[in-house]
Amino acid sequence: MAGVAATEPGRTALVWRDRRVSYGDLDRRANELAHALAARGVAPDSLVATVLGNRPEWVELALATARLGARLVPASWRSTTDELDYLVRDSGAALLVNEPGARADDVGPTLHVGDEYERALAEQPDTAVPGATAPDLVAIRVYTSGTTGRPKAIVRGQSAGTWTHGARPNSSLLDFWGLTGEDEVNLTCLPLHHGAGHGYPLQALACGQTVVLMERFDAENLLALIEAEQVTYMNMVPTQFVRIAALEPEVRDRYDVSSMKRVLHGSAPCPIAAKQAMFDLFGPIVWETYGGMEGLATIGSPEDWLAHPGTVGRAASALGIGVVILDDDGNEVPPGVPGLVYIRPPGGQRFEYAGETESTASAWRDDLFTVGDVGYLDEEGLLFLVDRQKDVVITGGVNVYPAEVERVLATHPSVADVAVIGVPDPEWGESVLAVVVASAPVSADELVDYCRERLTSHKCPRAVEFTDELQRDPLGKVLKRELRDRYWQAAERRI
Repeated sequence: MAGVAATEPGRTALVWRDRRVSYGDLDRRANELAHALAARGVAPDSLVATVLGNRPEWVELALATARLGARLVPASWRSTTDELDYLVRDSGAALLVNEPGARADDVGPTLHVGDEYERALAEQPDTAVPGATAPDLVAIRVYTSGTTGRPKAIVRGQSAGTWTHGARPNSSLLDFWGLTGEDEVNLTCLPLHHGAGHGYPLQALACGQTVVLMERFDAENLLALIEAEQVTYMNMVPTQFVRIAALEPEVRDRYDVSSMKRVLHGSAPCPIAAKQAMFDLFGPIVWETYGGMEGLATIGSPEDWLAHPGTVGRAASALGIGVVILDDDGNEVPPGVPGLVYIRPPGGQRFEYAGETESTASAWRDDLFTVGDVGYLDEEGLLFLVDRQKDVVITGGVNVYPAEVERVLATHPSVADVAVIGVPDPEWGESVLAVVVASAPVSADELVDYCRERLTSHKCPRAVEFTDELQRDPLGKVLKRELRDRYWQAAERRI
């Protein structure tokens, strides 16, 4: 990034709202912010927390911490005060850079974006920070998403939980996709605070590309930006697919999206109909990745998915990654048999969850780790996910995978959204409950009968409840922990 700023300072680095930020201006502001952070006590190996939305200041902060040899701890701008307090204290962050209006004024030293932030930059020189050896190598302290409990910091060897982005040698995925040229244009429509959101734009800037930042996702606006900025690639989540597919055909057809070379997605299960709609719109350029914050597992090509709808792809062997399916005793199971998905990381790289000895031990089996997903490999080595291990419902001693029931209910014409969970049952231990957002009038009995026609009886919901909306995180995952808590709070047990 700094190299482009020196040789082509007028090249556009960021597009945000009606602003176009050049590489030269981005570089100068990152230098000013680095000096301002140092004046506030940020030193090499310090951590700086941030609760910023998708805006240029997030990128400035990422680059400024890199120039100090510090590390960034991103948090969602939707975070509650309690969640931010946990993240700041758990990470030991020296400073919080705060989104205007965010609930985070009592968690320690804070720099507010706005007048205070601009004054802080104006007081500092725009020259490089002395001793900055890797000015573009952004280090991120990585946390799990926290959908099943408190977020856990991921520690890799001596790296204190960092991932690095920005140096060209680390652009392995952009190399894989063939997207390292300066003429590529990245559209960032995911939250920058998440690993799925910040990895690609930081790599894009390292390659001298233009990054178009969407402040908030809007399906039609995304199509308009692709046409206006001649976007060539973007990383998305299935919820965004669903919203684009829901646009009226004349709206989708209004925009020229022929500049697109790659649509990448991951982070949550993808409905088959929604992904097919993306193929219909963009052509055979939709690729999928599967894994977790702990590491990548598979890459799904358009060809594999079109031939085998529902697969999340093959082990990313070109990147040195392997995938195996094991039973509860650690034995590898035959093709087609579900088990826990285990990932063999490249070069034997290991991680641990900071301060979580038990969680770390349960994640690893010899040189393999799992993020808790159940799935199977077919005869061709394609991976199909069945469900999350922690989401499995055990009713009368029999396992029911909610994702299987959800896939069936999602095909009913009156079901707009659905989540299936296990709830306390005095006879069966747990029973299957479907929580449904209806798009048209439908009865619980009709939905249960619909399942009975397509599933064995023990998998069918014993009850259906209707709601106006299912709570999801920014990447589209239903917050099942919160949903389950409503039903288990009065029980004398949690399983």
